[in-house]
Amino acid sequence: MSTHTSTAAVTTVSARQTIGVSSKTVSHTFSGTAASAGDVVQMIKVAAGTTPLAIYIAGGPATSTFGSTITVGDGIDPNRYLATTSASDGMTIVHCNALAGALYTYTADDTIDITISAIGSATAAGTFYLNAIYTDDV
Repeated sequence: MSTHTSTAAVTTVSARQTIGVSSKTVSHTFSGTAASAGDVVQMIKVAAGTTPLAIYIAGGPATSTFGSTITVGDGIDPNRYLATTSASDGMTIVHCNALAGALYTYTADDTIDITISAIGSATAAGTFYLNAIYTDDV
């Protein structure tokens, strides 16, 4: 179990990018490091005052992932936006709209994360894609 960080969530990236309604699309590729159950992929930084409006995901650890499942959430609630769903290479886009996450406004800086709940078999390749539509109006 480890934490992976996309280039949009590294420490040198500011959590607050804009004011108003925005979208950000990011990806994280597993290359040379096999994904395993319990891994957290920090995809996008969000600033205090940010309210996600929609989150879409696609992709996942490549090939041989029968039985792999993921959740989408943050550092406070790992399944705030999407409870457990199956993941596989080329999976269709999933709209994350769990009721618990509906119009949640962050009170502190955080990241939107994908957590691998279970994995059918670890592979050393594959990419997660995440698009978030959010507002930073404070």
